[in-house]
Amino acid sequence: MPQITKKPDTGTTASAGLTEIPRHVWTVTWVVVFGAFIAALDSSLVNVGLDSIGRDLGVSLTSVQWVASSYLLALGAALPASAWLGQRVGTGRLWMWSLAGFVASSLLCAVSPNLAVLVTARVVQGVTGGLLVPAGQSVIGKVAGPGRIGRVMSTAGLAVVVAPALGPALGGLLIDSLSWRWLFLINLPVGAVALILGWRFLPLERGTRTPLDVRGLALLGVGIPMLSYGVIEAGAPSGLHSAKVLVSLAVGVAAVVGYVLAGRRRENPILSLELFKDKVFSAASAAVFFTGAGLFGGVIIMPLYFEVLRGHDAMETGLLLLSFGAGTALTMRVGGKLTDRFGGGIVATVGLALSAVTTLPFVFMGAGADMILVQAVLLLRGIGLGLAGMPLMSAAFATAPKDLLSHATAEVNILQRVAGALGSAIFVAILSKDGAPDLAAFQTTFLWLTVTLAAGAAVAAWVAVEGRRAKTTTPA
Repeated sequence: MPQITKKPDTGTTASAGLTEIPRHVWTVTWVVVFGAFIAALDSSLVNVGLDSIGRDLGVSLTSVQWVASSYLLALGAALPASAWLGQRVGTGRLWMWSLAGFVASSLLCAVSPNLAVLVTARVVQGVTGGLLVPAGQSVIGKVAGPGRIGRVMSTAGLAVVVAPALGPALGGLLIDSLSWRWLFLINLPVGAVALILGWRFLPLERGTRTPLDVRGLALLGVGIPMLSYGVIEAGAPSGLHSAKVLVSLAVGVAAVVGYVLAGRRRENPILSLELFKDKVFSAASAAVFFTGAGLFGGVIIMPLYFEVLRGHDAMETGLLLLSFGAGTALTMRVGGKLTDRFGGGIVATVGLALSAVTTLPFVFMGAGADMILVQAVLLLRGIGLGLAGMPLMSAAFATAPKDLLSHATAEVNILQRVAGALGSAIFVAILSKDGAPDLAAFQTTFLWLTVTLAAGAAVAAWVAVEGRRAKTTTPA
Protein backbone atom coordinates (compact mmCIF):
# COMPACT_ATOMS: atom_id res chain seq x y z
CA MET A 1 0.00 0.00 0.00
CA PRO A 2 1.53 3.39 -0.96
CA GLN A 3 2.56 5.60 1.91
CA ILE A 4 1.08 9.08 2.00
CA THR A 5 3.56 11.68 3.17
CA LYS A 6 2.25 14.90 4.59
CA LYS A 7 3.92 18.02 3.26
CA PRO A 8 4.55 21.09 5.41
CA ASP A 9 1.41 23.17 5.77
CA THR A 10 1.50 25.90 3.14
CA GLY A 11 -1.68 27.49 4.31
CA THR A 12 -3.37 26.72 1.00
CA THR A 13 -5.39 23.79 2.30
CA ALA A 14 -7.31 23.08 5.43
CA SER A 15 -5.70 22.05 8.68
CA ALA A 16 -7.50 20.38 11.56
CA GLY A 17 -7.93 23.64 13.42
CA LEU A 18 -6.82 27.25 13.45
CA THR A 19 -3.64 28.08 15.35
CA GLU A 20 -3.99 30.93 17.78
CA ILE A 21 -2.46 34.23 16.67
CA PRO A 22 -0.26 35.82 19.36
CA ARG A 23 -0.91 39.41 20.41
CA HIS A 24 2.39 40.68 19.01
CA VAL A 25 1.42 39.43 15.52
CA TRP A 26 -1.83 41.41 15.64
CA THR A 27 0.07 44.45 16.91
CA VAL A 28 2.50 44.33 13.99
CA THR A 29 -0.40 43.80 11.59
CA TRP A 30 -2.33 46.87 12.79
CA VAL A 31 0.80 49.02 12.62
CA VAL A 32 1.28 47.99 8.98
CA VAL A 33 -2.40 48.76 8.37
CA PHE A 34 -1.76 52.41 9.27
CA GLY A 35 0.83 52.71 6.50
CA ALA A 36 -1.25 50.83 3.95
CA PHE A 37 -4.24 53.02 4.78
CA ILE A 38 -2.59 56.34 3.96
CA ALA A 39 -1.08 54.94 0.73
CA ALA A 40 -4.47 53.60 -0.42
CA LEU A 41 -6.35 56.71 0.72
CA ASP A 42 -3.93 59.03 -1.06
CA SER A 43 -4.66 57.65 -4.54
CA SER A 44 -8.44 57.91 -4.23
CA LEU A 45 -8.23 61.40 -2.71
CA VAL A 46 -5.99 62.72 -5.48
CA ASN A 47 -8.23 61.35 -8.23
CA VAL A 48 -11.12 63.36 -6.79
CA GLY A 49 -9.03 66.54 -6.64
CA LEU A 50 -7.50 66.64 -10.14
CA ASP A 51 -9.95 69.20 -11.47
CA SER A 52 -9.47 71.48 -8.46
CA ILE A 53 -5.67 71.15 -8.65
CA GLY A 54 -5.67 72.03 -12.35
CA ARG A 55 -7.78 75.15 -11.85
CA ASP A 56 -5.71 76.38 -8.90
CA LEU A 57 -2.36 75.85 -10.65
CA GLY A 58 -3.66 77.16 -13.97
CA VAL A 59 -2.98 74.04 -16.05
CA SER A 60 -5.15 71.96 -18.39
CA LEU A 61 -6.84 68.72 -17.39
CA THR A 62 -4.52 66.87 -19.78
CA SER A 63 -1.47 68.26 -17.95
CA VAL A 64 -2.84 67.72 -14.45
CA GLN A 65 -3.42 64.03 -15.24
CA TRP A 66 0.34 63.65 -14.70
CA VAL A 67 -0.29 64.15 -10.99
CA ALA A 68 -1.94 60.72 -11.05
CA SER A 69 0.09 59.11 -13.86
CA SER A 70 3.51 60.05 -12.44
CA TYR A 71 2.61 58.32 -9.17
CA LEU A 72 1.54 55.10 -10.91
CA LEU A 73 4.62 54.99 -13.15
CA ALA A 74 7.00 55.61 -10.24
CA LEU A 75 5.23 52.96 -8.18
CA GLY A 76 5.68 50.44 -11.00
CA ALA A 77 9.38 51.28 -11.28
CA ALA A 78 9.94 50.84 -7.53
CA LEU A 79 8.20 47.50 -7.06
CA PRO A 80 11.00 45.35 -8.59
CA ALA A 81 13.54 46.86 -6.18
CA SER A 82 11.45 46.13 -3.09
CA ALA A 83 12.64 42.52 -2.73
CA TRP A 84 16.35 43.39 -2.90
CA LEU A 85 15.97 46.40 -0.60
CA GLY A 86 14.03 44.27 1.89
CA GLN A 87 16.89 41.78 1.99
CA ARG A 88 19.54 44.49 2.05
CA VAL A 89 18.20 46.75 4.82
CA GLY A 90 15.58 44.48 6.42
CA THR A 91 11.86 44.54 5.64
CA GLY A 92 10.92 46.35 8.86
CA ARG A 93 13.48 49.09 8.29
CA LEU A 94 12.46 49.39 4.63
CA TRP A 95 8.85 49.87 5.72
CA MET A 96 9.88 52.63 8.14
CA TRP A 97 12.04 54.47 5.59
CA SER A 98 9.37 54.13 2.91
CA LEU A 99 6.67 55.50 5.18
CA ALA A 100 8.90 58.40 6.25
CA GLY A 101 9.56 59.21 2.58
CA PHE A 102 5.86 58.99 1.77
CA VAL A 103 4.95 61.40 4.57
CA ALA A 104 7.73 63.85 3.64
CA SER A 105 6.71 63.83 -0.03
CA SER A 106 3.08 64.38 1.02
CA LEU A 107 4.18 67.61 2.69
CA LEU A 108 6.06 68.62 -0.45
CA CYS A 109 2.92 67.92 -2.52
CA ALA A 110 0.85 70.10 -0.20
CA VAL A 111 3.14 73.13 -0.51
CA SER A 112 3.90 72.74 -4.24
CA PRO A 113 3.78 76.15 -5.96
CA ASN A 114 3.42 74.73 -9.49
CA LEU A 115 2.74 71.56 -11.44
CA ALA A 116 6.40 70.67 -11.96
CA VAL A 117 7.11 70.55 -8.22
CA LEU A 118 3.89 68.67 -7.57
CA VAL A 119 4.65 66.01 -10.17
CA THR A 120 8.19 65.62 -8.81
CA ALA A 121 6.81 65.13 -5.30
CA ARG A 122 4.31 62.62 -6.65
CA VAL A 123 7.16 60.63 -8.22
CA VAL A 124 8.78 60.39 -4.77
CA GLN A 125 5.41 59.38 -3.33
CA GLY A 126 5.08 56.68 -5.99
CA VAL A 127 8.54 55.26 -5.29
CA THR A 128 8.01 55.16 -1.53
CA GLY A 129 4.44 53.85 -1.93
CA GLY A 130 5.71 51.13 -4.26
CA LEU A 131 8.13 49.98 -1.56
CA LEU A 132 5.74 50.45 1.37
CA VAL A 133 3.05 47.90 0.44
CA PRO A 134 5.20 44.82 -0.35
CA ALA A 135 7.52 45.61 2.57
CA GLY A 136 4.53 45.65 4.92
CA GLN A 137 3.21 42.38 3.48
CA SER A 138 6.65 40.79 3.95
CA VAL A 139 6.78 41.94 7.58
CA ILE A 140 3.35 40.46 8.25
CA GLY A 141 4.11 37.21 6.42
CA LYS A 142 7.30 36.65 8.40
CA VAL A 143 5.79 37.25 11.85
CA ALA A 144 2.57 35.35 11.10
CA GLY A 145 3.78 32.19 9.35
CA PRO A 146 1.88 30.12 6.75
CA GLY A 147 -0.85 28.79 9.06
CA ARG A 148 -1.98 32.26 10.13
CA ILE A 149 -1.31 34.31 7.01
CA GLY A 150 -4.90 34.28 5.78
CA ARG A 151 -6.28 35.98 8.87
CA VAL A 152 -3.57 38.60 9.26
CA MET A 153 -3.40 39.45 5.54
CA SER A 154 -7.17 39.87 5.39
CA THR A 155 -7.01 42.24 8.34
CA ALA A 156 -4.23 44.21 6.67
CA GLY A 157 -6.31 44.26 3.48
CA LEU A 158 -9.06 46.20 5.26
CA ALA A 159 -7.02 49.35 4.72
CA VAL A 160 -6.92 48.77 0.98
CA VAL A 161 -10.71 48.42 0.92
CA VAL A 162 -11.84 51.03 3.42
CA ALA A 163 -9.55 53.81 2.18
CA PRO A 164 -10.81 53.90 -1.45
CA ALA A 165 -14.39 53.63 -0.18
CA LEU A 166 -13.90 56.70 2.03
CA GLY A 167 -11.72 58.57 -0.48
CA PRO A 168 -14.31 60.13 -2.82
CA ALA A 169 -16.57 61.42 -0.03
CA LEU A 170 -13.67 62.60 2.15
CA GLY A 171 -11.91 64.18 -0.81
CA GLY A 172 -15.01 66.10 -1.81
CA LEU A 173 -15.45 67.30 1.77
CA LEU A 174 -11.83 68.49 2.06
CA ILE A 175 -11.96 70.35 -1.26
CA ASP A 176 -15.30 72.00 -0.50
CA SER A 177 -14.36 72.95 3.07
CA LEU A 178 -10.62 73.66 2.80
CA SER A 179 -8.52 73.19 -0.37
CA TRP A 180 -6.91 70.49 -2.51
CA ARG A 181 -3.70 70.83 -0.48
CA TRP A 182 -5.43 69.08 2.41
CA LEU A 183 -5.68 65.97 0.23
CA PHE A 184 -1.97 65.58 1.01
CA LEU A 185 -1.76 67.22 4.43
CA ILE A 186 -4.14 64.62 5.83
CA ASN A 187 -1.36 62.04 5.41
CA LEU A 188 0.88 63.78 7.93
CA PRO A 189 -0.86 63.02 11.26
CA VAL A 190 -1.74 59.45 10.29
CA GLY A 191 1.78 58.86 8.99
CA ALA A 192 3.36 60.32 12.13
CA VAL A 193 1.33 57.97 14.33
CA ALA A 194 2.28 55.02 12.12
CA LEU A 195 5.99 55.91 12.33
CA ILE A 196 5.88 56.12 16.12
CA LEU A 197 4.08 52.78 16.38
CA GLY A 198 6.42 51.20 13.82
CA TRP A 199 9.48 52.29 15.78
CA ARG A 200 7.93 50.79 18.92
CA PHE A 201 6.51 47.51 17.67
CA LEU A 202 7.88 46.45 14.28
CA PRO A 203 10.76 43.94 14.04
CA LEU A 204 13.56 46.19 12.78
CA GLU A 205 16.05 43.48 11.90
CA ARG A 206 19.13 44.35 9.89
CA GLY A 207 19.46 43.04 6.36
CA THR A 208 22.20 41.03 4.74
CA ARG A 209 24.68 42.04 2.07
CA THR A 210 23.08 40.86 -1.16
CA PRO A 211 24.54 41.66 -4.59
CA LEU A 212 22.36 43.96 -6.67
CA ASP A 213 21.21 42.61 -10.02
CA VAL A 214 21.76 45.90 -11.85
CA ARG A 215 20.78 44.55 -15.26
CA GLY A 216 17.61 42.97 -13.90
CA LEU A 217 16.63 46.12 -12.04
CA ALA A 218 17.20 48.22 -15.16
CA LEU A 219 15.10 45.89 -17.31
CA LEU A 220 12.17 45.65 -14.89
CA GLY A 221 12.52 49.24 -13.70
CA VAL A 222 11.95 50.35 -17.29
CA GLY A 223 9.75 47.50 -18.50
CA ILE A 224 6.99 47.54 -15.89
CA PRO A 225 6.32 51.32 -15.98
CA MET A 226 6.45 51.38 -19.79
CA LEU A 227 4.13 48.41 -20.02
CA SER A 228 1.74 49.97 -17.50
CA TYR A 229 1.81 53.33 -19.27
CA GLY A 230 1.22 51.75 -22.66
CA VAL A 231 -1.71 49.74 -21.34
CA ILE A 232 -3.27 52.78 -19.65
CA GLU A 233 -2.90 54.96 -22.73
CA ALA A 234 -4.26 52.19 -24.96
CA GLY A 235 -7.65 52.94 -23.42
CA ALA A 236 -7.54 56.52 -24.75
CA PRO A 237 -9.49 57.45 -27.93
CA SER A 238 -6.40 57.14 -30.16
CA GLY A 239 -5.61 53.77 -28.52
CA LEU A 240 -3.29 51.45 -30.43
CA HIS A 241 -3.14 53.92 -33.33
CA SER A 242 -0.91 56.16 -31.21
CA ALA A 243 2.84 55.89 -31.74
CA LYS A 244 3.60 56.55 -28.07
CA VAL A 245 1.35 53.66 -27.04
CA LEU A 246 2.95 51.24 -29.50
CA VAL A 247 6.48 52.30 -28.50
CA SER A 248 5.66 52.04 -24.78
CA LEU A 249 4.16 48.58 -25.17
CA ALA A 250 7.02 47.37 -27.37
CA VAL A 251 9.70 48.62 -24.96
CA GLY A 252 7.81 47.29 -21.95
CA VAL A 253 7.26 43.83 -23.39
CA ALA A 254 10.85 43.60 -24.71
CA ALA A 255 12.31 44.61 -21.33
CA VAL A 256 10.17 42.17 -19.33
CA VAL A 257 10.82 39.29 -21.75
CA GLY A 258 14.51 40.17 -21.68
CA TYR A 259 14.49 39.90 -17.91
CA VAL A 260 12.69 36.55 -17.95
CA LEU A 261 15.24 35.14 -20.40
CA ALA A 262 18.27 36.56 -18.57
CA GLY A 263 16.91 36.17 -15.04
CA ARG A 264 17.02 32.39 -15.17
CA ARG A 265 20.80 32.51 -15.38
CA ARG A 266 21.35 35.07 -12.61
CA GLU A 267 22.62 33.85 -9.23
CA ASN A 268 20.94 36.68 -7.31
CA PRO A 269 18.13 37.99 -9.55
CA ILE A 270 16.29 41.16 -8.57
CA LEU A 271 13.13 39.00 -8.56
CA SER A 272 13.38 35.24 -8.30
CA LEU A 273 11.50 33.32 -10.98
CA GLU A 274 12.05 30.08 -9.06
CA LEU A 275 8.83 30.74 -7.18
CA PHE A 276 6.82 30.06 -10.33
CA LYS A 277 8.02 26.45 -10.32
CA ASP A 278 5.59 25.95 -7.44
CA LYS A 279 2.22 25.15 -9.02
CA VAL A 280 0.25 26.72 -6.17
CA PHE A 281 2.18 29.98 -6.49
CA SER A 282 1.75 30.00 -10.29
CA ALA A 283 -1.97 29.28 -10.04
CA ALA A 284 -2.51 31.89 -7.32
CA SER A 285 -0.54 34.47 -9.32
CA ALA A 286 -2.69 33.83 -12.39
CA ALA A 287 -5.84 34.17 -10.29
CA VAL A 288 -4.54 37.42 -8.78
CA PHE A 289 -4.09 38.73 -12.33
CA PHE A 290 -7.74 38.11 -13.24
CA THR A 291 -8.94 39.42 -9.89
CA GLY A 292 -6.86 42.57 -10.29
CA ALA A 293 -8.32 43.21 -13.74
CA GLY A 294 -11.86 42.69 -12.48
CA LEU A 295 -11.41 44.64 -9.25
CA PHE A 296 -9.64 47.70 -10.67
CA GLY A 297 -11.82 47.64 -13.77
CA GLY A 298 -14.90 47.72 -11.56
CA VAL A 299 -13.43 50.55 -9.48
CA ILE A 300 -13.26 52.65 -12.68
CA ILE A 301 -16.61 51.61 -14.21
CA MET A 302 -18.89 51.78 -11.16
CA PRO A 303 -18.33 55.51 -10.43
CA LEU A 304 -18.92 56.25 -14.13
CA TYR A 305 -22.16 54.26 -13.95
CA PHE A 306 -23.49 56.58 -11.24
CA GLU A 307 -22.05 59.82 -12.60
CA VAL A 308 -22.55 59.44 -16.37
CA LEU A 309 -25.56 57.15 -16.62
CA ARG A 310 -27.50 58.15 -13.50
CA GLY A 311 -26.39 61.80 -13.21
CA HIS A 312 -24.99 61.86 -9.64
CA ASP A 313 -22.17 64.20 -8.62
CA ALA A 314 -18.84 63.03 -7.14
CA MET A 315 -19.95 63.36 -3.52
CA GLU A 316 -23.18 61.44 -4.11
CA THR A 317 -21.31 58.77 -6.06
CA GLY A 318 -18.85 58.30 -3.21
CA LEU A 319 -21.71 57.80 -0.76
CA LEU A 320 -23.55 55.41 -3.08
CA LEU A 321 -20.44 53.25 -3.38
CA LEU A 322 -20.09 52.89 0.39
CA SER A 323 -22.29 49.77 0.30
CA PHE A 324 -19.71 48.04 -1.91
CA GLY A 325 -16.89 48.99 0.45
CA ALA A 326 -18.95 47.94 3.46
CA GLY A 327 -19.62 44.51 1.97
CA THR A 328 -15.93 43.99 1.30
CA ALA A 329 -14.83 45.23 4.73
CA LEU A 330 -17.38 43.08 6.56
CA THR A 331 -16.23 39.84 4.94
CA MET A 332 -12.45 40.26 4.69
CA ARG A 333 -11.69 39.01 8.20
CA VAL A 334 -14.18 36.16 7.75
CA GLY A 335 -12.41 35.37 4.49
CA GLY A 336 -9.10 35.27 6.35
CA LYS A 337 -10.38 32.71 8.86
CA LEU A 338 -11.86 30.60 6.08
CA THR A 339 -8.56 30.81 4.16
CA ASP A 340 -6.53 29.48 7.08
CA ARG A 341 -9.07 26.67 7.61
CA PHE A 342 -10.07 25.64 4.07
CA GLY A 343 -7.45 27.23 1.80
CA GLY A 344 -7.32 30.42 -0.24
CA GLY A 345 -8.27 28.74 -3.51
CA ILE A 346 -11.65 27.48 -2.29
CA VAL A 347 -12.54 30.75 -0.59
CA ALA A 348 -11.56 32.83 -3.62
CA THR A 349 -13.50 30.57 -5.98
CA VAL A 350 -16.68 31.21 -4.00
CA GLY A 351 -15.92 34.93 -3.73
CA LEU A 352 -15.20 35.45 -7.43
CA ALA A 353 -18.24 33.39 -8.45
CA LEU A 354 -20.41 35.58 -6.21
CA SER A 355 -18.78 38.71 -7.68
CA ALA A 356 -19.53 37.51 -11.22
CA VAL A 357 -23.14 36.64 -10.37
CA THR A 358 -23.72 40.04 -8.74
CA THR A 359 -22.11 41.95 -11.63
CA LEU A 360 -24.39 40.24 -14.13
CA PRO A 361 -27.57 42.17 -13.11
CA PHE A 362 -25.98 45.40 -14.37
CA VAL A 363 -26.02 43.85 -17.86
CA PHE A 364 -29.82 43.88 -17.79
CA MET A 365 -30.75 46.79 -15.49
CA GLY A 366 -31.87 50.06 -17.04
CA ALA A 367 -30.59 53.53 -16.20
CA GLY A 368 -33.49 54.06 -13.79
CA ALA A 369 -33.18 50.79 -11.90
CA ASP A 370 -34.46 50.87 -8.34
CA MET A 371 -31.70 52.22 -6.09
CA ILE A 372 -32.48 49.76 -3.29
CA LEU A 373 -31.89 46.89 -5.72
CA VAL A 374 -28.66 48.50 -6.96
CA GLN A 375 -27.39 48.96 -3.40
CA ALA A 376 -28.25 45.37 -2.47
CA VAL A 377 -26.37 44.06 -5.51
CA LEU A 378 -23.37 46.29 -4.71
CA LEU A 379 -23.31 45.01 -1.11
CA LEU A 380 -23.27 41.40 -2.32
CA ARG A 381 -20.65 42.24 -4.94
CA GLY A 382 -18.47 43.72 -2.21
CA ILE A 383 -18.91 40.58 -0.12
CA GLY A 384 -17.74 38.50 -3.07
CA LEU A 385 -14.61 40.54 -3.69
CA GLY A 386 -13.89 40.57 0.05
CA LEU A 387 -13.61 36.79 -0.19
CA ALA A 388 -11.41 36.89 -3.29
CA GLY A 389 -8.43 39.26 -3.20
CA MET A 390 -6.52 38.58 -0.01
CA PRO A 391 -7.15 34.79 0.10
CA LEU A 392 -5.40 34.47 -3.26
CA MET A 393 -2.47 36.61 -2.14
CA SER A 394 -2.25 34.61 1.08
CA ALA A 395 -2.19 31.35 -0.89
CA ALA A 396 0.71 32.67 -2.98
CA PHE A 397 2.69 34.08 -0.05
CA ALA A 398 2.26 30.90 2.01
CA THR A 399 4.20 28.87 -0.58
CA ALA A 400 7.28 31.10 -0.45
CA PRO A 401 10.29 30.24 1.76
CA LYS A 402 11.01 32.95 4.31
CA ASP A 403 14.09 34.19 2.43
CA LEU A 404 12.02 34.61 -0.77
CA LEU A 405 8.90 36.10 0.81
CA SER A 406 9.89 39.63 -0.23
CA HIS A 407 10.22 38.36 -3.82
CA ALA A 408 6.76 36.80 -3.65
CA THR A 409 5.12 39.99 -2.35
CA ALA A 410 6.80 42.09 -5.05
CA GLU A 411 5.87 39.72 -7.89
CA VAL A 412 2.24 39.36 -6.83
CA ASN A 413 1.88 43.14 -6.44
CA ILE A 414 3.38 43.70 -9.89
CA LEU A 415 0.94 41.24 -11.44
CA GLN A 416 -1.98 42.88 -9.67
CA ARG A 417 -0.94 46.40 -10.75
CA VAL A 418 -0.36 45.47 -14.39
CA ALA A 419 -3.64 43.54 -14.46
CA GLY A 420 -5.43 46.51 -12.89
CA ALA A 421 -4.06 48.84 -15.55
CA LEU A 422 -4.96 46.37 -18.30
CA GLY A 423 -8.49 45.79 -16.97
CA SER A 424 -9.15 49.51 -16.54
CA ALA A 425 -7.91 50.29 -20.06
CA ILE A 426 -9.92 47.49 -21.69
CA PHE A 427 -13.17 48.28 -19.90
CA VAL A 428 -12.87 52.02 -20.51
CA ALA A 429 -12.15 51.33 -24.19
CA ILE A 430 -15.23 49.11 -24.44
CA LEU A 431 -17.33 51.73 -22.67
CA SER A 432 -16.25 54.61 -24.91
CA LYS A 433 -15.73 52.86 -28.26
CA ASP A 434 -18.83 54.49 -29.80
CA GLY A 435 -18.34 57.93 -28.25
CA ALA A 436 -20.23 59.16 -25.18
CA PRO A 437 -21.26 56.12 -23.09
CA ASP A 438 -24.94 55.20 -23.16
CA LEU A 439 -26.94 52.43 -21.51
CA ALA A 440 -25.99 49.85 -24.15
CA ALA A 441 -22.27 50.66 -23.72
CA PHE A 442 -22.47 50.20 -19.96
CA GLN A 443 -24.34 46.90 -20.34
CA THR A 444 -21.72 45.57 -22.75
CA THR A 445 -18.92 46.66 -20.40
CA PHE A 446 -20.57 44.97 -17.43
CA LEU A 447 -20.93 41.81 -19.48
CA TRP A 448 -17.18 41.67 -20.13
CA LEU A 449 -16.50 42.50 -16.49
CA THR A 450 -18.70 39.52 -15.53
CA VAL A 451 -16.77 37.28 -17.93
CA THR A 452 -13.45 38.41 -16.42
CA LEU A 453 -14.61 37.63 -12.88
CA ALA A 454 -15.97 34.26 -13.97
CA ALA A 455 -12.60 33.45 -15.55
CA GLY A 456 -10.96 34.46 -12.27
CA ALA A 457 -13.25 32.03 -10.41
CA ALA A 458 -12.17 29.22 -12.75
CA VAL A 459 -8.48 29.98 -12.17
CA ALA A 460 -9.08 30.20 -8.40
CA ALA A 461 -10.52 26.68 -8.57
CA TRP A 462 -7.18 25.64 -10.10
CA VAL A 463 -5.49 27.13 -6.99
CA ALA A 464 -7.70 24.93 -4.80
CA VAL A 465 -6.85 21.81 -6.82
CA GLU A 466 -3.10 22.49 -6.75
CA GLY A 467 -3.28 23.31 -3.04
CA ARG A 468 -4.87 19.94 -2.32
CA ARG A 469 -2.27 18.16 -4.44
CA ALA A 470 0.54 19.97 -2.61
CA LYS A 471 -0.81 18.83 0.75
CA THR A 472 -0.04 15.19 0.16
CA THR A 473 2.12 13.16 -2.21
CA THR A 474 1.71 9.53 -3.19
CA PRO A 475 5.08 7.96 -4.06
CA ALA A 476 5.07 5.15 -6.57
